[in-house]
Amino acid sequence: MSEDAPELTAELVVDGAVPSQPAVSPDGRWVAYVVAPVGREGEHCLCALWLAAADGSSPPWKLTAGTAADSDPRWAPDSASVFFLSDRTGSRQLYRVRVGGGEAEVLTDWRGEISDAWPLADARLVAVVATDEPTEEDKRRRAERDDAFVWGQQLRSGRLRVLDLATGELRTVDGLGHRHVVELAARPDGGALAAISWAGPEQDQGELHVVDLETGTARELGRIGTEARSPVWWQADGCWHLAYLAMPEPYCGDAVYDVAVSAAAAVHRDLTAGMAVCPAELAQVADGPPLALFADGLDTAIYRLDPDLLRFGCVSALNGLAGSLTACRSGEVIAALASTSYEPVNVHAGPPGGQLIRLSDTQPALRAIRWGSQERLSYRASDGLGLDGLLILPPGRNRADGPFPLITLVHGGPDARYADLCRARHKSAYAEGRIMPTVLADAVASWLLAGPGSA
Repeated sequence: MSEDAPELTAELVVDGAVPSQPAVSPDGRWVAYVVAPVGREGEHCLCALWLAAADGSSPPWKLTAGTAADSDPRWAPDSASVFFLSDRTGSRQLYRVRVGGGEAEVLTDWRGEISDAWPLADARLVAVVATDEPTEEDKRRRAERDDAFVWGQQLRSGRLRVLDLATGELRTVDGLGHRHVVELAARPDGGALAAISWAGPEQDQGELHVVDLETGTARELGRIGTEARSPVWWQADGCWHLAYLAMPEPYCGDAVYDVAVSAAAAVHRDLTAGMAVCPAELAQVADGPPLALFADGLDTAIYRLDPDLLRFGCVSALNGLAGSLTACRSGEVIAALASTSYEPVNVHAGPPGGQLIRLSDTQPALRAIRWGSQERLSYRASDGLGLDGLLILPPGRNRADGPFPLITLVHGGPDARYADLCRARHKSAYAEGRIMPTVLADAVASWLLAGPGSA
């Protein structure tokens, strides 16, 4: 970087945009993702869906106008259209837009809150998570501006429902009762739906279910660990399995658990016991075993489950942080959000065992920034545990120019780890699949360390 390169300013960080929620089309040709402004607390976030060719053969283009909070892209089975949620009518409803563009079609007119939707293998149906519609008592309280809130009494459970695209009917699946549905995973052949649920909207230890959408019945596969998430289907020897992430006790990062769905007894087996790396995400592959992201020190690695050994093996290593892993039907094309020391987060895609190419470029101005050099550090704790660290020097300075004022950010991990990424944001959309990122103290530290006049 040249000496006259611009320095980082607060405006470049908070006035920019960030990508999130990538989704590879089933045929592996396209990647849909969300672009949202960094924004400020309390603002209504306006997000747009973007579309990119997975091979980078054409520049990305805007699929929706970005005049509302468009989010949660989900591909139709034929890869010809994208379903998404949007509050453009005031409340979050389900929409569909074709890959070729044009006006989005509104699919629901539900007066409750819609939080998730998954198109099913049967192209006529979409699984939807939505709260019950307001009761007469709710309407009375709203009309009288009675806004007293009692925790545990007024939060409504998100219930599993099925939308018939031909009729517009949204019917409730009764097998889960009034349990709060947290996450869904559709079996690739359309035969069943996996659901993680809580007893209510307040987070608690969840349960895993397999739901038969034809009969509306649900089979409980038992209680699962704290913060269970990321359920994926896979098949071996004609038997369907469900794998998911959860925290083992004592809490020390995540593990991947697996249960054979057709077995008489639901035995949840830890597939990552004894591994030196920590699983962070799972991605379902319709035609094979699941892929996963593992935190590996300051970097990230892509792993694939070996169905014979029931163990994960490393496929490729990625520098820095990667998240929001998604795969096409065959598993030959993946996409993820990735960032390295001096490269801000963007959508990348390619083969899981090969080079990923950058598809998005939401903040090109950051490419010209004069960054402070970022050095990797390593330590050995008194018990022999290896620890990682990062040292960020002021822009244009080296160690010989010191000593400098020092700001230390300490994190014990292994949850919400610090990786060797471009430190302009933290716990943002690319880390947790959310739309609204927050500004990282590291950026402030960089300005302070740079000295007077740097911000």
